[in-house]
Amino acid sequence: MLHMRNGRSSKAHIYRLPYAVEVYKNGLVSKIIVSGGRNIGNANMVEADYLKEKAIESGIKKEDILVENKAMTTWENMKLSRELMIKKERQMKQLRKCRFLDNMKIITFEEKYRDDLIFMILEAKDALGRVPGLNEDLLDIQKNYMYKGGMFWIAVDENDRVIGSVGVSMIDNSKECYIHRLFVKYNQKYNGIGTKLLTTAEEYAKKNRKTATLVHLGKPKEQWFESWKFYPKNGYVEIEDSIMRKEL
Repeated sequence: MLHMRNGRSSKAHIYRLPYAVEVYKNGLVSKIIVSGGRNIGNANMVEADYLKEKAIESGIKKEDILVENKAMTTWENMKLSRELMIKKERQMKQLRKCRFLDNMKIITFEEKYRDDLIFMILEAKDALGRVPGLNEDLLDIQKNYMYKGGMFWIAVDENDRVIGSVGVSMIDNSKECYIHRLFVKYNQKYNGIGTKLLTTAEEYAKKNRKTATLVHLGKPKEQWFESWKFYPKNGYVEIEDSIMRKEL
């Protein structure tokens, strides 16, 4: 972070800017912040804008300079620069999330993905502190889902590795159906994968003239806390012990 004192001196670009340029060009940082809202006596601009011009002249790309031009004191320099960094990080996080989802595909399950799917689910369970157990329906997804009128999807990343799953099973003579095996790879959570998988399953239910979806949640809640938070956020309401329902 570069700032000038009291708006009376341009020494920040003499003593501080060269160091910022050096670490930037050495690849140690990807962005710099210029801070200061006081007017510079003979430059007809505020400190931050002045420093930005000098930084660009020194070879720093315009898009790599964050400008905080409101601070009037050193305390405000730090406070407002921190707020700017947090805001920028949130924007970058959202951008990374969008790019990740753009590269992800949700496809109908194929047998060639079975082992990778099972490993992903076992890893996800282990990350929750549970003893990983294998659900028998996953050993023959075609038989347990597709052949019974249901469906099963997987999310795959740009390397064609399984990073998520969800299944739908039909209930005979009912306008409801169950959603099963919604898992997301343990190190890919909070990227929107689970929501996209759930939406895929719900859209399938609608196309098959179902009016509601059901989920059976594991217990104790402390071990399955993510599921107990995730489904209510997506419109599910508990109707009986461990069973949640959503009107479509």
